[in-house]
Amino acid sequence: MAYGICVVIGMVAGILIGIVGFYAKAAYGYFKIEPVPDEEDLYTVNMRILPDQNLKKRTRIVLTRE
Repeated sequence: MAYGICVVIGMVAGILIGIVGFYAKAAYGYFKIEPVPDEEDLYTVNMRILPDQNLKKRTRIVLTRE
């Protein structure tokens, strides 16, 4: 019984550490998709990354659709 509780606590702690690490190493921004005029199935993607995030230290950029 105690072993099972320790396993569950370890799993929860590992998940929490992983989530905190993900958000600490990520930069955030927005993107929007616009169709190209006179072209079928072509789109322009515009990205906007929030300032003051020290992008040299970030390993990933999380984009949210505007």
